[in-house]
Amino acid sequence: MKAEYIHYHNVRIPMRDGVTLAADLYLPDGDGPFPVILNRSPYGGTQGLQATGRLKDGYAVVWVDCRGRFLSGGVCSPWRAEIDDGYDTLEWLAAQPWCDGNVGMVGGSYPGGTQLFAAASGHPALKAIAPSAISSRLYEVYYTHGVLELSFMPPWHIGMCSRDIKPAPNPDWEKVRRGFPVCEMDVRAGMPCESWRKVATTPDPDDPFWKQQTLTPYAANMKAPFFIQTSYFDLLGRKGPEIYTDLMNDPDTPESWKKYSWMRFGPWGHGVDVKEGEYTFGDDSIVTEDLELDFLDSFLLRKKEPDTMKQPGRIHYFTMGENRWHDTDVWPVEGTADTPFYLGSGGGANTLRGDGFLSRVPLKEQMPADHFTYDPLNPVPTCGGRMVGSGGQKCQSEVEQRRDVLVYTSPALADDLTVTGVIRARLFVSSDAPDTDFTVKIADVRADGRPYNVCDTIYRMRYRKGFARPEMMKPGEICEVEFDVDFTSYMFRKGHAVRVEISSSNFPHYERNLNTEKLPAQETEPRVANQTVHHGPETPSCVILPVIAG
Repeated sequence: MKAEYIHYHNVRIPMRDGVTLAADLYLPDGDGPFPVILNRSPYGGTQGLQATGRLKDGYAVVWVDCRGRFLSGGVCSPWRAEIDDGYDTLEWLAAQPWCDGNVGMVGGSYPGGTQLFAAASGHPALKAIAPSAISSRLYEVYYTHGVLELSFMPPWHIGMCSRDIKPAPNPDWEKVRRGFPVCEMDVRAGMPCESWRKVATTPDPDDPFWKQQTLTPYAANMKAPFFIQTSYFDLLGRKGPEIYTDLMNDPDTPESWKKYSWMRFGPWGHGVDVKEGEYTFGDDSIVTEDLELDFLDSFLLRKKEPDTMKQPGRIHYFTMGENRWHDTDVWPVEGTADTPFYLGSGGGANTLRGDGFLSRVPLKEQMPADHFTYDPLNPVPTCGGRMVGSGGQKCQSEVEQRRDVLVYTSPALADDLTVTGVIRARLFVSSDAPDTDFTVKIADVRADGRPYNVCDTIYRMRYRKGFARPEMMKPGEICEVEFDVDFTSYMFRKGHAVRVEISSSNFPHYERNLNTEKLPAQETEPRVANQTVHHGPETPSCVILPVIAG
């Protein structure tokens, strides 16, 4: 019986520094040369037969183990060598007699990142890529406003670097996360990882460690058009739209890239077919691969205009609550108005039974401030949000029972309220600690009274004047801070209410600030902080929603 394809295992691809990477190669049964579908992954591309469906379409398929992973040589230090290794892999492919010089890349998460870095290398053989579940700035995957992500990134990053540890450790990550200091999680896990210690102690996005892993410096090299997909509930998608907007607005980006690149984002988890949380948004929210496959085929196989050029806009986005797809040519979308919702109370906004409220008009009188105590040893537990697994929308009622959570709720809405774009927060806060964090969560209170999270964030006070000059707080000093919460597209239905939760921790999603002058990731001695949120005409704390008119 004639074979459908030929499989070559553990093909060695040379890198410029003498390291060789391992690849599995699948060639169609027929005369070449062929266009190539490439996946560069740290998850074992040589560990079994991979997806070979595209062979029937006339592609060669190549799966490559990233440096230091599985059968590839070298040392794994996540992300550090991906531009050079991506270029060298493409250079090798283009020189093979079975390759026609046209390569496209696929994959999400880390394989999505390898696509972005390969595109940043500028190699002419790369004709199109389809990355998903990744950000344009690697810093944003690990940090939010200077606060280290703790739920997924430490076990993932440390685990990636532990290939040679025998026997393989099986740490209790819940216990590891609760220990101090955070920068030594690798040691407590029994999995030494020098690069983790560098990550955990480098909170400045402008540090050279992070700057070289940002796409915009490579805008002029971007020749391969993107089919980009990102989501509202994926940890790695928090800054996903910037992959598109940063490069689209950069004058160095070639017009050919701008002409064809297309973006889609929706209410998924870590993948375009991954439902997250307790609530889903209908069958239409889960997309098919049709447009993605056509996009790659158009540049690699058929040499035609992709079907994305026939869509009503260059950005296709899903509005949760309304549960409909929309199209636009610009992001943020046109027709939105920044609408403040002002925080107010009689000084007792603690818990969902408190007296906190939201007002769409500025408060006329200064009101009593709200107070709560933040104990790093008793943090507010994570409940949904941007995660890799266990995220999405979840009922917040249990979280809102805590005295260290301030709750502010609007009146029931008289009409539907659609919010599309980046939500911002402006807070006037004080503390008796030299440094601390404040969290903001936006929730949709449904007609039955159950609150479900829409988006959230955390903000580190020492960086309120920039990362270049961290500044400690003075006891009782009122500090004004303004920061992004997250991007979303969400319809709060008529009869629902908008709710804002304010606290100082969201654990284990984020590392805990131990409320001292020492860098939190290096601190071992926590202290309790007494927190205050101020509101009124002199201190107009609010959240600012990008509301679509009408």
